[in-house]
Amino acid sequence: MSESLSSVVTPVAAALMSVIVFYLRSMREHQLQQHAETLRRVELLEQEVRRLARTAREIERTYATKEEWLRESMSARRQVEGVQGETIRLRATIAARGRAEGSCGEGGGTEPAAGA
Repeated sequence: MSESLSSVVTPVAAALMSVIVFYLRSMREHQLQQHAETLRRVELLEQEVRRLARTAREIERTYATKEEWLRESMSARRQVEGVQGETIRLRATIAARGRAEGSCGEGGGTEPAAGA
């Protein structure tokens, strides 16, 4: 009876063991593929980081220093203030002409001055 039991159990156990071995091999292959894919992605990321660092160094070289930026911004501020001064002067001139025309009876004086 034990011989007949072992003759039945042995092929079933062998079949189960072969299924387990094939399953473990497929898991190992899948892990190797995932590992290779992960390494490829890490290499791509490292390349992109190197490219980004190189681009950042190039950008730093093209930007002005803080002192140059301050000089340029102060110059731009003076220019804007000059334009604002001219605009105020022109509005005052236009308003004065509008009042002068209105007091002489020309144009009726009912329209507001331009820019006011």
